[in-house]
Amino acid sequence: MTPEQIEQERTAFEAWYKEIFGYLPKKYKDGTFMSSSRADEVNPQDMFEGWLARAEQSSWISVGDRLPKKCDFYLVWDDVEKSRFEACFIPEKQIFRYQGGNITDYVTHWQPLPQPPEGATA
Repeated sequence: MTPEQIEQERTAFEAWYKEIFGYLPKKYKDGTFMSSSRADEVNPQDMFEGWLARAEQSSWISVGDRLPKKCDFYLVWDDVEKSRFEACFIPEKQIFRYQGGNITDYVTHWQPLPQPPEGATA
């Protein structure tokens, strides 16, 4: 997520938090939320990190709305096979190819692949 998107999510989280709890959680100078002194309360920073994880999840994009701009691998939905799989988009030809090289004409939706886990090596 970009810093701007994170700030938009922080603003939305704070509005939600205030509506639910009636107050805003205190923050450190770096913007992270302070832990509550009450043992029975959930840590606001943990809540915000969960909020961001939800926001980072990509949603499906209809090929009718737009196609990817660059040649890369994407998670796609094949409406004939009723399955999702990884495919490469070829912008010059406006097609998706399976990893085996076959072209599929039945992709209805796509989304970027998620980032690998932190610390993972290829």
